[in-house]
Amino acid sequence: MKLIHLNYIYSLHPFNLFQDHVLSGHALSTHQVYSLPECHTLCLEHPRCLSYNFQKTSISSRSLCEINDATGKMCPQDLVREIGYKYYEDKVIG
Repeated sequence: MKLIHLNYIYSLHPFNLFQDHVLSGHALSTHQVYSLPECHTLCLEHPRCLSYNFQKTSISSRSLCEINDATGKMCPQDLVREIGYKYYEDKVIG
């Protein structure tokens, strides 16, 4: 049931994925999360979130989630290649 709920949220508010990229210098907040959907939800709940960086770590069960106040389209010079990261930006705003 939770998976269906998350798929519904994604379909209502989809984001574009940029594999092995990160938006640098625009983090509003940094979180340790258990999953990508948790990071996505944190972004949706933050009034200034326009994108987020996600990195699955192999050291622990938690992953890094950075909530950003800009997008790669707004600041293309700050969208940099970084192996192991996933960068997501709001399809509507981005």
